[in-house]
Amino acid sequence: MSQPKARTVTKASAYARFRAIGEAYIDFALNEPRLYAAAFADCQPSREDSPSGWNILAEALDALVATGAMPKSRRAGAEIVAWSAVHGISDMVLLPYLQSRLKSNRKHLTTQVLDGVMRSLEITR
Repeated sequence: MSQPKARTVTKASAYARFRAIGEAYIDFALNEPRLYAAAFADCQPSREDSPSGWNILAEALDALVATGAMPKSRRAGAEIVAWSAVHGISDMVLLPYLQSRLKSNRKHLTTQVLDGVMRSLEITR
């Protein structure tokens, strides 16, 4: 039996994957607000996620460094930069007093936040 081909990760594919993870996070929060809230409820899970969201993010960041899309010097702590940005805008858009102001601009806000993460981590295509 032949082995499946390993996927070649390119700078462009690493960039696209990282950005897609951020978009998916925000989309999930906005389209499934109750599930999003439950995901961050203050309780002990019965089992660990596998793979965990943290590990998915870390692997995406590692791929950015490996392909030259992000400088190695920016890697330490990059999970916090990325996660806090997408989590922050997700929480803000779900706040009742900000919903009317922010919800109509969801796509624009998502783009702005992700562009900001890319700039702060010096991620290039």
